[in-house]
Amino acid sequence: MAPLIEAHRGDSSHAPENTLAAFKRALGLAVPSIELDVHPSRDGTLMVIHDDTVDRTTDGSGRVIDMAVDELLRLDAGVKFGPAFAGERIPRLGEVLKMVVPTQTRLNVEIKSSPAGANVPQNVAELLRRFGKQREYIVSSVDLPCLLQVRAIDPEIALALIGNGPVVLTYARQHGLPWIHCNYRTVDHELVEHAHREGIRVNVWTVDDAKTLPYWRTVGVDKICTNRPAQMLAAAALLSGRQGTRPRAGKGKGASGTATPTFRSNRRKTLKVIVNDLMQKGYVYYITEPAGMNFAPEFFPELTPKQMLEMGVFGGRYMTDCRNEFPADWFARARLCHERHDPALNYFGVNASQPLSVWREKGWIYHEDPRGWFQWYCRYYLGRRCPDDQRQISRWKGMMRHIAQIGKHCRQGDMSCRAKQRQALLNWAYDSRRM
Repeated sequence: MAPLIEAHRGDSSHAPENTLAAFKRALGLAVPSIELDVHPSRDGTLMVIHDDTVDRTTDGSGRVIDMAVDELLRLDAGVKFGPAFAGERIPRLGEVLKMVVPTQTRLNVEIKSSPAGANVPQNVAELLRRFGKQREYIVSSVDLPCLLQVRAIDPEIALALIGNGPVVLTYARQHGLPWIHCNYRTVDHELVEHAHREGIRVNVWTVDDAKTLPYWRTVGVDKICTNRPAQMLAAAALLSGRQGTRPRAGKGKGASGTATPTFRSNRRKTLKVIVNDLMQKGYVYYITEPAGMNFAPEFFPELTPKQMLEMGVFGGRYMTDCRNEFPADWFARARLCHERHDPALNYFGVNASQPLSVWREKGWIYHEDPRGWFQWYCRYYLGRRCPDDQRQISRWKGMMRHIAQIGKHCRQGDMSCRAKQRQALLNWAYDSRRM
């Protein structure tokens, strides 16, 4: 069975997120579930908005908790998405419930903040009970104490803890939570098996490429949260037993959601590559896979080498003498400096890499890739496979710990927060602009 599809903040790819327009479009698709976010206004009204400020999604400015409901309802929550949506308002949770309750679609209400005295858990529970949906809808949050407050108010409400898979699974087991909602990067088949043995269901967010749906069915997840519900629903209808592939680095703009996979079983003729640059003379390797395809299932980088070079990695002092080995378009807009390592060329403008001498001292260098991980990734992306692949993929997976730190300590949209960690993740093909 294919995973259930959940519309992230409504049909947020075709209408402004968390608005009645987005929810109406999602309902028109007959999507099984809709996810939305709530913050309390100054007077405690539950407002459906993701950020704790209105700045990003409306024509206003300020914190939601500091504004009265009347002030919030006067803001335009659609004009920034497009002129066709001018006049859309920040909805109250009660308004959304009136729209959704008569349908077969269920809601996942994410509590984003629960400031002292705002009674958010109590107000959410009371609204669900008022509409008779406390046994059907889900309340989710990254805030475990908040969820436990909801349970104390109404034990019938299904709860979901949000976060990285292994962490939230541990807490869900301890507290008997029926759902975990996980960053897709942190979920694999083993985690899902462990969860299911404990009677815990797994939702992954945010997955936007329909071609990856067969992979997620194979992994066994129960639900997928997506910004593109129409495409995902169409893919689910066409699934018919095909095996899938893990999301990984795409070829395109990298604007939102998961990267576009081109993971197919087609092969190409083996190609011989002879390398002659400043660090390798006469090194030979073979390309045995199509470029950008057939990655290991557990390896799903979010950026291609070309995107990384254009954004700025490793102070620009990388592969300046290797252009003959790789496609010319990788270097057309690359930020490089042949003379020295220049942190100003990095996307976040800070140094986040150790000298090559340190890598050598620590034994991190594989003899066939004397420049380190990025050289390995470039060759892997081209289609080379070598005995060091699994070690390098394991090191890439180890960088995920930084994602949790950024999520814990940084406000959404603050690219200056933990810039060094963001740059380090970028150096390892994670798109830290979206964290």
